[in-house]
Amino acid sequence: MKNGVPVQIHVHNVIQQGDDQNVIEFWTTGYYSTKDGATYIQYEEEHDFGHVKSLLKWTENELYIMRSGAVKMRQRFIEQQQTISNYETQYGTFRLATLTKSLGISTNQTDNRGTLKVHYDLNIGEEKHVHTLTIEYKEEQS
Repeated sequence: MKNGVPVQIHVHNVIQQGDDQNVIEFWTTGYYSTKDGATYIQYEEEHDFGHVKSLLKWTENELYIMRSGAVKMRQRFIEQQQTISNYETQYGTFRLATLTKSLGISTNQTDNRGTLKVHYDLNIGEEKHVHTLTIEYKEEQS
């Protein structure tokens, strides 16, 4: 997974369900690259279920988050659209309905840095979660 420019990555996800709020936040390193009009970030993380490889791919108005390993998922974000995907774990497969309320992408390719911010509703069965996901990345300084 060593394709591209090494970057530092900060992931911050605020999840609201009813009156309950949960924050997932971590820092990691990964790789940034561009190809055929799309931008990519690759990184690995430890998840509740085990080791997960994540790949983010985005264009001007669309973001994909693809995970493999202990969790398998392809989640697609397009502003003001609902997308359907599956979330696979060792405990079973769950259907996800994602309604993207806003998608903000700010990048600086000269400095290999940027911010992705997605505000979305996530429905898993009858449960509704409201997410505010922010991913910031910047080139590692040697």
